[in-house]
Amino acid sequence: MAVRAVLTRSFAALTVALVAAFFVHSAQAQMIACFQGDALEIFERKHNEKLLVMGVSENKMLVRFLGNKETGTWTIILTPPNGSKTYCIADSGKYLQVVEPPKSGDKILWGKKQ
Repeated sequence: MAVRAVLTRSFAALTVALVAAFFVHSAQAQMIACFQGDALEIFERKHNEKLLVMGVSENKMLVRFLGNKETGTWTIILTPPNGSKTYCIADSGKYLQVVEPPKSGDKILWGKKQ
């Protein structure tokens, strides 16, 4: 009986921890800072980060990935499609690793060539 009570409490504590972790992560993911100006010029001047990759998201936002290969810092910037000088910082970090693109015909499985 005591073992069952310990297991029940452990399961409850684990469930609470997982739910709390999920909601904290979700709340943090919604925090996006937006600014006015030329994002590429600002990040190159302040952080020596240059445009590495860009694309258009499903909701028509211009997504740009900037990085500094020497310091390892990176920033993801979102720009609305209306042509304004507004940009939003979606995320940033460190430990940038630039990888070689796959060759034609290579199969990729979770970042490893086969």
